[in-house]
Amino acid sequence: MALSFNFPLLRRLFLLGAVLMLASGALKGAAMTSETINLLYDYYKAAGSRLQMEKVNTLKVSGKVIAFVKDQEGKEQEVNQEFELWLAKPFLVRFNIRNEGSELSRGWDGYYSWIMMPTPDGGRVVQEAPRETHEGLLYLAGLFDNFYSLELKGYAFSKGKDESFDGKTYTMLRFTQDKQGLKGCYLLGKEMLPIVAKVYPFFGDKDHEGLAQMSDWRDVEGVKYPFLVSYEEDGAKQFTLKVEKVRPNIAAPALYFVMPEKEVDWIAREKDRKKAEGAAAQR
Repeated sequence: MALSFNFPLLRRLFLLGAVLMLASGALKGAAMTSETINLLYDYYKAAGSRLQMEKVNTLKVSGKVIAFVKDQEGKEQEVNQEFELWLAKPFLVRFNIRNEGSELSRGWDGYYSWIMMPTPDGGRVVQEAPRETHEGLLYLAGLFDNFYSLELKGYAFSKGKDESFDGKTYTMLRFTQDKQGLKGCYLLGKEMLPIVAKVYPFFGDKDHEGLAQMSDWRDVEGVKYPFLVSYEEDGAKQFTLKVEKVRPNIAAPALYFVMPEKEVDWIAREKDRKKAEGAAAQR
């Protein structure tokens, strides 16, 4: 069977994470009403508290991604692939999709957004992704680990009117981000965890709306994570993430996240950064 990676699926995965990470970065955003602040407080309490989230320094999430695609006859088929999402503070992300022994990787090392693709002869092609697209990868990180969102700025939050979905009424938290032209909301269930998330438009794409349903929230060392995420675009099913393991604070070497063939450059940049931070601290 020929090697095949679903690139539209990757795009959606890299953008989807935005819908789950927003509340945790809100306290650094614009001024909010007491009603909104109380809503975010309830969210933190339900999800494990902001303090517990900040204790997570690395995270590995693994499982299956099931994509829904149409064949040449227009019939829907399921494509099953394995995925791994690795995170490390402050802004290190790597996302791997494995298919029949080959691996497609996307990463962000703080300086470069990159993608590494397998070739038919067993080799690999590494290239730098457009800088403006790296936010999507960070948003994917926000699906499972909120400490990334603590670094983001520019989101404005407000409590919206309760909204019905599948015959049930949920509490709405609305968000906007002017820089990316992003807006949407997510609906909180009675336990104050996200049940439904909507984001529209996509980055610069005003004609589409994405909707995610999150369920099977489980506690892993004091923080809750969704173990099932289903996503649709304009009402059509796109993919489902079935998480099998969430492992916080396991060893993750920094160079694992670095763009291949840029390791020496990355080490030099990190030395300069730390030197500058040390000088600033002494002022």
